[in-house]
Amino acid sequence: MHLAWQAGTPEVAPLVATQPNGRPVVQLPSRYRLGSWAAVLGGRPEGLADADGGHGLGRDLRDGYVTLPWAGADPVGEQVRSAGRGTAAGRLIVVAAPQDAPPLPELLRLALGLDLALVVGVYDLRHHAMTRCWPTACAGRSR
Repeated sequence: MHLAWQAGTPEVAPLVATQPNGRPVVQLPSRYRLGSWAAVLGGRPEGLADADGGHGLGRDLRDGYVTLPWAGADPVGEQVRSAGRGTAAGRLIVVAAPQDAPPLPELLRLALGLDLALVVGVYDLRHHAMTRCWPTACAGRSR
């Protein structure tokens, strides 16, 4: 998915706070909040990370909070500058960590509490991603 934020785009961004130095803090509409795109990417807002290094994204960028240098400054322009700071051509590439599965003991307690049977199959290929593959995808290949 590609989001294009352009400085100079007029947006209504309500004032949500004022910094101690008097600089206004506004919140942009949801299309400028990376956290609101997390579900589309298959993750949680807290699981969003910079693809170059895997560093988590700050709350301001996730929730669309922008500190303006002066009242009346372009909030989208400030968001673009903040998001693209230190990146090639001002592009920020974001990945979403998949949601964690519930712990096995929690599943067992739930199954026992509801008087259900539970069949668990686990494949952990994280450490051998290049040497192993799923049985259906490996037809005819050695494992």
